[in-house]
Amino acid sequence: DLRSAEFSVAVARFEQEQAEAALIRTRPRDPESDQSGILTITSPIQGQVLRVFEENAGVVTPGTSLMELGDPHDLEMEIDVLSTDAVRITPGATVLVNHWGGEKTLEGTVRVVEPSAFLKVSALGVEEQRVNVIANFSSPFEDRTTLGDGFRIEASIIVDRVIDAVCVPVGTLFRIGDQWHVFKVIDSHARLQPVKIGKSSGQLTEILDGVTEGDLLILHPTDKIVEGRQVEY
Repeated sequence: DLRSAEFSVAVARFEQEQAEAALIRTRPRDPESDQSGILTITSPIQGQVLRVFEENAGVVTPGTSLMELGDPHDLEMEIDVLSTDAVRITPGATVLVNHWGGEKTLEGTVRVVEPSAFLKVSALGVEEQRVNVIANFSSPFEDRTTLGDGFRIEASIIVDRVIDAVCVPVGTLFRIGDQWHVFKVIDSHARLQPVKIGKSSGQLTEILDGVTEGDLLILHPTDKIVEGRQVEY
């Protein structure tokens, strides 16, 4: 895109200035010059200093990294997801960002799903194959001025949309044979209800048949809950 092309031009211009500076260093110093060996290094981008690698004065070799620069306007998101979820994510998918420290929900767009997975051990000690998803922010910078490089976020990636869906918590569903069921509460009694399920987010599951909006269901029913059992709520 245009911004990426402009950045490439800026980097190329900076590399040219570096080459010219190296040429100047090879020339004899003008004895009448008052620069005293001071050389101005121009940043290739406009932004902020993120990290300083050489904090003390001293001699460094050509190519030594002195500091890391970044433009907070160009922050990108790196979201690691399970490889089984990554196959459902495509570039252009909407990303919702919460629990980043601000009050507003931020939005973004998936730019790329990396083609290679890596092994990661979860907090429970389970080895998982994860894939990095790279996304750009679409929310205005004014909504995230305090969000910086390397900050933690929680992101949700929308892989499908269903309009006017009836959804239930996954904890209300259980199998009997090959059929999914829920327990409805009707007149203070548990009633076994077969259902047909659709898409699932892992937290909510779409119900295609068997449950209507407003039905009262039992969450995480135990073996004590049977057809006709009286319940209190």
